[in-house]
Amino acid sequence: GRDKTFFFFNFEQFRETQIINNIPITVPTTAYRGGDFSGAETAAGNRVLGTDPLGRPIVQNRIYDPLTASSASGQTVTDPFPNNTIPLSRMDPVALKIQDLIPVPNLSGAANNYLPSYPSTRHTTIPSLKVDQRTGMRGHLAFYWSFTHSASPYSPTYGGSEGFPLPITQDQGSYIRSHIERLNYDYSATPRLLLHVGAGYQQLNFNNDSPVLNYNAAQQLGLTGATLNRNFPTITGLCPPVPFGVPQCSTSIGGGSYNMGPSGQNHFDDWKPSANASATWVRGNHEYRFGSEFYLFIQRTIPYAGTNGGYAFSANETGLPYLVAQGNTLNGGATGFGYASFLLGAVDSVSIGAPADYRNAKQQWAVFLQDSWKVSRGMTVNYGIRWDYGTYFREEHGRTASFSPTTPNPKAGNKPGGFIFEGTGAGKCNCSFAANYPFAVGNRLDIAYQITPKTVVRGGWGIIYNQTGTTGLGIAAAGTATLNSVSSPSPGVPAMYLRNGIPP
Repeated sequence: GRDKTFFFFNFEQFRETQIINNIPITVPTTAYRGGDFSGAETAAGNRVLGTDPLGRPIVQNRIYDPLTASSASGQTVTDPFPNNTIPLSRMDPVALKIQDLIPVPNLSGAANNYLPSYPSTRHTTIPSLKVDQRTGMRGHLAFYWSFTHSASPYSPTYGGSEGFPLPITQDQGSYIRSHIERLNYDYSATPRLLLHVGAGYQQLNFNNDSPVLNYNAAQQLGLTGATLNRNFPTITGLCPPVPFGVPQCSTSIGGGSYNMGPSGQNHFDDWKPSANASATWVRGNHEYRFGSEFYLFIQRTIPYAGTNGGYAFSANETGLPYLVAQGNTLNGGATGFGYASFLLGAVDSVSIGAPADYRNAKQQWAVFLQDSWKVSRGMTVNYGIRWDYGTYFREEHGRTASFSPTTPNPKAGNKPGGFIFEGTGAGKCNCSFAANYPFAVGNRLDIAYQITPKTVVRGGWGIIYNQTGTTGLGIAAAGTATLNSVSSPSPGVPAMYLRNGIPP
């Protein structure tokens, strides 16, 4: 209506498109792909690090056959592969299928030998709307809405994109969707009494999804054990150990290959409803105000990290076992080669994630009463009291665990010490992990005094209670277990072989 409705609309957009074609990465050389790692010794200068207990020279980056373990002078030793080459018959079939997905070099050298070209885009769109409506002579209604949508499928800075093709890229795109709604209503009940009520809602969805979300490693690679067919498995450790000051996968240490597969992904959904109400009453030289506030924070988390399996390789499985037990270093060099261990399918450590979907939430309440007292023409005193109450951040169904030193553990012969779940009923501890503090009462006092028409002195004192946090109980101290990791059981012995998959 004329002179009653006012509105404002804004549209904002950011668009960026780049072609990344000047950042080389490392892929295995043609010789490495065929099992020939003599070039790894050459890259290190054919450097002799010492001799083993059998008197044989130890050469940096020399690879050893883990199936030839024997004892010499009380030390476990293995035999080097002839000509530093792994026979095709010894190569893991799963590793070979993964290798077929790695592009061949298009530049010379053992490192930084592949120059990819891929688009990197970021689009952000932010429309917003504000409407003010007068309702009669006493009422005023205000509404605000805003929406943010940001998408960056490939980003070398934030998404770890390196230029590998699908499905092996480490890339994790960033996708943000957020909207805010806010409604306020003010009503002048009398010339001296103003009533206010407001409500708001904010929702934020943040997903760092990879470009491939339906990868079945069992069908495509013969690699079993994934708990969710979603991402390409995470493959790391395909370059030799990095000496201090030497870049990863550099030529001086023989190259290898960049990591593959997205390292970890999460879906975060935040909901934040809020409301407030207040009344302002002017009486004489006093302005009284009474009000309350409410705030609710809910966060849903779906971690996908490790559900496709995380496979970490190392030079240890193709190194000399007795040196591996000492850190696999000798006179500044190391034995074995990460990519050679990969071709054998010998995994140094493996992790597998359990699919999880949980929601943590907390509440925040407040009530306040204050007075602005005009004591004299030159002095104003503001004083009041406020009560805050916040609940601790917890999983809504009590599905996060905490350790109890007194609970019998059936997996350990009922010795004390086990996990418990808060709440009441079957499987619960009939308890709470924390108590909510109910006595957060804070005072406020502020005095302003006008010394001269151009000089005002102000001083104040108060007790302020912070809101309860959104970490700790429910996330850290009582977490949701999502990853199970297994490492090499002894020096040079793999945690598993790719061809066998992750055991149940």
